[in-house]
Amino acid sequence: MAYSTFDDLIFEIMEAGGDLREAVNNFEIEKAEILLESGQYDVNEQDGCGRTVLFIPVCRGQAVLVKLLIEHGADVRVLDNNDNSALHWCGNTEVLELLVEYGGDISQRNKLGLTPRDMASRRGVAPYILDVFSHLEKQMVKKNTTRHNISIFQEFSDGIGLRYLCLLVAGIFFLSLQFAYIITGASRQLEILEPITFSSV
Repeated sequence: MAYSTFDDLIFEIMEAGGDLREAVNNFEIEKAEILLESGQYDVNEQDGCGRTVLFIPVCRGQAVLVKLLIEHGADVRVLDNNDNSALHWCGNTEVLELLVEYGGDISQRNKLGLTPRDMASRRGVAPYILDVFSHLEKQMVKKNTTRHNISIFQEFSDGIGLRYLCLLVAGIFFLSLQFAYIITGASRQLEILEPITFSSV
């Protein structure tokens, strides 16, 4: 249904007592936005299967609605009754990247032990989308490794204190200089040694 003015749309929604899930289901972006801004709807309310309204546009690859819901507080990490997140139902690269950007766990396993990529593969999504899943999984592993290394260093530095950490770093630095001096000094000594010659009798 087309509305002549934005006010007509707002009036229609107020009269009908618009439902957010219905607006999202019918891809009525303006109506969904008005309902979200009214503050009367819990965007993370789960249905009987444990799915929030976010699952609908994720399944359909509707990135505009996905972003709108996320910007109004939709939690991308909510799990349904089978421990599927919205990512488990994703088959669109733009939506996939949005969900990961806003905290979606690409490695989350459902009750069957399947990751979002596993589920996408089972549904027969295009190979290039599976490649995007794989790429994002590798990025997450790399990020987690870096974060883990930083946290180990943080724990160590917190344990010994800033003053002792600075002393330790300075000590290591001077030991390295000493070691470098010994190595270069030894190599110079070798250079100035006269070669051994054998005299004939």
